[in-house]
Amino acid sequence: MFHHGEPMLHFNDEIRRSVTLLRSHSIRIEDGLTEQELANCEERFDFRFPLDLREFLQIVLPTGQGFPNWRCGDEAILRERLVWPFEGMAFDIEHNSFWLDGWGVRPSGLPEAIAVARRHVGTAPKLIPVFSHRYLPDEPTMAGNPFSPYIRRTSSTTERISGTILNRSLDHMARDGMPGNSMQS
Repeated sequence: MFHHGEPMLHFNDEIRRSVTLLRSHSIRIEDGLTEQELANCEERFDFRFPLDLREFLQIVLPTGQGFPNWRCGDEAILRERLVWPFEGMAFDIEHNSFWLDGWGVRPSGLPEAIAVARRHVGTAPKLIPVFSHRYLPDEPTMAGNPFSPYIRRTSSTTERISGTILNRSLDHMARDGMPGNSMQS
């Protein structure tokens, strides 16, 4: 397990293990992104890759189903994936009585409630799609950010991108076949 602020010891070993795992599941892997490609993505989509995700993507770029293709993926689809967590939250506000106490009293009208949620979510770190419905916050930009496997729930521990996220994702693929969602890049 990796915690905020820890040095990135043995990260290349973790990346090698992840690449082996990706290949064992026949995931297409491309050469990693250049520093310029990463900077272009960050500017175009207005976020910063956390340090461990940045290093991972500089070494290897998984581009199979469920992985965002930050090099040449369809921009509209990438943008859709960036707003998907909020859209899921808005759905839950409308259909499942979802509301965070920190947002104050929920307005009675749905459009007002969605506007309040959007305003509060807009101040939070952006969520970066990693694989399928797994996201990492863009802040802090150091290594070891907690990941969010679902829209409203965040992992209670911080875990490395190359370890737990990929392992869980690939376990899901092995168990259920390729991801069922239509979110491709």
